[in-house]
Amino acid sequence: VASMKQMFVGADSFNQDLSSWDLGSISSPSNGVYQIFHATAMSKANLDTTLQGWCANANTPSNLNVGPIPLNGTTELLDPSTTSAMDAKGMTATYENGNSVY
Repeated sequence: VASMKQMFVGADSFNQDLSSWDLGSISSPSNGVYQIFHATAMSKANLDTTLQGWCANANTPSNLNVGPIPLNGTTELLDPSTTSAMDAKGMTATYENGNSVY
């Protein structure tokens, strides 16, 4: 799969751990997974686990732009270990309030 852009947008009951997914075939890091979690019910725990797993996988391209994630960015924040892993991999994302995750 070369792109998973907006794959789950609007899937308001979607809440799965995707940490084992191999993103090695993503052809465009800037938009290959953009908005994959936008407007989903993805829990903080599954977001943290998924993003940490993707960052730890050597096949995951650097500089992926995940886009908005379903956490408000005020009272709901990713774990510091997740944002650190994302920063190291060059992965970017924003909270619902528009703020960057790191």
